Amino acid sequence: MSFFDDAIVALLPMIPKAITKHVAGRYVAGASLADAVSTVKLVMGQGTCATVDVLGENAESREESEEATSLYMRALAAIQSENLDTNISVKPTHLGLRVDKEFCLGNIDRLVAKAKEIGNFVRIDMEDHTTTTDTLDMYRRLRESRGNVGVAIQSYLKRSHITR
Repeated sequence: MSFFDDAIVALLPMIPKAITKHVAGRYVAGASLADAVSTVKLVMGQGTCATVDVLGENAESREESEEATSLYMRALAAIQSENLDTNISVKPTHLGLRVDKEFCLGNIDRLVAKAKEIGNFVRIDMEDHTTTTDTLDMYRRLRESRGNVGVAIQSYLKRSHITR
């Protein structure tokens, strides 16, 4: 990260929530799953598909990661029941990467298995450089065992070349 990026990250917690909400509002579907479902239906009506992401990262406990996994399971259930043209995007640190890599892999595997069951797909988000190797390793393992998983590759992480 550049100095400017580091400064922004350091200052974000000091910005009043009302300002953050106003700026981020156009990118966030809502504060609840029902809000997200409504927003996805709206964009589907405009001919666009969507990706659902439960906001969060850097879970500090198994319980926090399990709660995030549960929220994603509920999102997948809503995607199925509402017949939404959407999939989910997950952050490994939100699902426990910094707690335990195999625990995180198990959480993502449960989501990928559920998504496969309903004919859906899971995208693993790329986070900061400290998680790149583990993220790519989990992606490769899940891709081999399940198939319905992808990974976001940041263009500036040139070492992250993926082959099929």
